[in-house]
Amino acid sequence: MTTTDLYEIATSKGDHGTLNPVELLMLIRHRSTDLALWIGLLSAAVGMGGSHGTEIADLARTAGTTMVTLMAGQAWEAAREGLVSLWRRFQPERAEAVAGELDAARDDLLIAQRSGDTGVAAELTAEWQARVRRLLATRPEVAEELHRTLTELTPQLPDQGPSVDIRLNADVSGSSRVYQAGRDQHITER
Repeated sequence: MTTTDLYEIATSKGDHGTLNPVELLMLIRHRSTDLALWIGLLSAAVGMGGSHGTEIADLARTAGTTMVTLMAGQAWEAAREGLVSLWRRFQPERAEAVAGELDAARDDLLIAQRSGDTGVAAELTAEWQARVRRLLATRPEVAEELHRTLTELTPQLPDQGPSVDIRLNADVSGSSRVYQAGRDQHITER
């Protein structure tokens, strides 16, 4: 299936009109394994234009990324409670379901990390970005509180940059071997 095929399916009108973002996500998810493609098509189909739409999309992107990053860390409970509290306040009928979905997503991520599956984090990030974007699209007043919650969680994110200078020195004599690394090192000797 090509990008053009998916776009035509996503934007075509049938008996039910244009697909909504949730239907589009399900369609693309089942017909394509190219994560970047379906994320891009979902974003395009949501049709959030203008600066307000860009702000919402940026905030949703940040929220989804932050939540998935914190899922596997010690700050998970604070992150979970922060996001669920938004749903409790603005869509109380969905709050318990969202809490369960967050817990299930965390379980999926932890299992994937143990098995070495790196694609699950990207899928969960896209999924939570879309969920937050839909919440923001229907309830724009959530944005300010979400921004405040993310600001509180930011110090709890793992440090993404280098935190120390690393200097490696080695003295070798005879037929010795020295292996040095500033981070991960994989050595396969035969």
